[in-house]
Amino acid sequence: MIRLIRKSISRFTLVLGGEFLQSAFGFALNITLARTLTAEHYGVFEIVLLIGGFGIMYMRALIGVPACTYIPQSRRKAVARAYAVTFGSGALAIAVLGAIFVTIALSIWMPEWAVAGGTFVGSWSLRSYIRLALFAQNRPGLSTTSDLVYAVCASILCIPLVLYGSKYAEIDVVFWILSISNFVGIVIALILLRQPVRISFRRSIRRRFQKLLPSMSWSIVSVTLANLQGQGAVLLLAIITGPAGYAPIAATMAFFSPLRLAASALANVTQPDLASTYAQPGMAGSLRPLILPSAVIVTICLGYGAVMAAAFPYLAQHAFGGRFAEAPLNLIAFNIWCIATIAAIYSVPRLLIETFQQFQYVALASLIGAAIGMPLVVEILSLTSPAQALTGVLVSETIVLIGCLIFALKILRKQRAIKATQSIKSKGLIDIYNPSALREAGLRKKIGADL
Repeated sequence: MIRLIRKSISRFTLVLGGEFLQSAFGFALNITLARTLTAEHYGVFEIVLLIGGFGIMYMRALIGVPACTYIPQSRRKAVARAYAVTFGSGALAIAVLGAIFVTIALSIWMPEWAVAGGTFVGSWSLRSYIRLALFAQNRPGLSTTSDLVYAVCASILCIPLVLYGSKYAEIDVVFWILSISNFVGIVIALILLRQPVRISFRRSIRRRFQKLLPSMSWSIVSVTLANLQGQGAVLLLAIITGPAGYAPIAATMAFFSPLRLAASALANVTQPDLASTYAQPGMAGSLRPLILPSAVIVTICLGYGAVMAAAFPYLAQHAFGGRFAEAPLNLIAFNIWCIATIAAIYSVPRLLIETFQQFQYVALASLIGAAIGMPLVVEILSLTSPAQALTGVLVSETIVLIGCLIFALKILRKQRAIKATQSIKSKGLIDIYNPSALREAGLRKKIGADL
């Protein structure tokens, strides 16, 4: 157990370093753009980032989660490699299709930025899969190196934005910079991996995908509802208030992006470990693999919240240059911290649910959260300010947290009952398929629900 904890802490620290690099660059870019772009253009930039977040979530649900589940469980390298080719080919197809879809969608709204925005979303989602695939192959160091290359490349290309301000701060220029940096990060990661890059859409690959369709269909429903519940509520808020009204909320979110990235790093480290740990016979139904990541994420969220409570008023005053002085930034910051903290906390039980491929539970929790949260956002917006409307998003996230906890505990209870049932059967103590025998043994109450 101690060895497992040390290994997890070491990997988490390594991965968190990569996430920190991305977070630091993203924060600096957001502050720079908030000071140089108009409020409307900055709001448009953040809305496209929201759309990119949708793409990443679909990539993770359709390709990333299966990759982090099946590759670590493969006992032979040939099988693991076959899965890597399958999921890598699927990731490339989804990234290209996503880029085309976003380009078409953006051409209706802002045609001058459509191609750049679509390329950015496609490259971002593809690099997110490469990172997940490296975690699945137990190569977190390469993922961190790729993050470093991305951050350095993007920082160098963004130097004119810092030196000359609005002269170069055009949205399409920023999207091309981010796209080029994503591609450079992908290429460096694949070179350092030192494995042949194979992309194939032949019949055997399609058959392998068809075997995964039952679980992936629920995964699609799950991620769609999760997007609707989380990102969809924020996007609804942005659409109703407009880019200029959404700009102070987006700018404040930049200060709390480290919480989201910390949760992402924890997920990237924990999911392959959960898949391999729960595949071991003695770990069925155990809570132990969940204790460490839960404690880590709660500690990070509380500590970061305490720091921001003291520092945010000063940081906001100097970082934004007084551009959002009319907005209640302190209230916005508190609501965003609460939302980010709850989302980070439920990421751990949600990982467990996804590891056991019970995506219908995530779908149900997200559906309930969206059904209550989104109308609440609209209702509050009709009565008061966008800052207050964030309360609707907070209520929605709280509902998902409660649902994920309930369903995760249900899965663990079921796993313990199955283990007890198999143990009894293997010892020949009782015929577990005979209800009268179960009653006589007094075990019906314990395992009857799982027969």
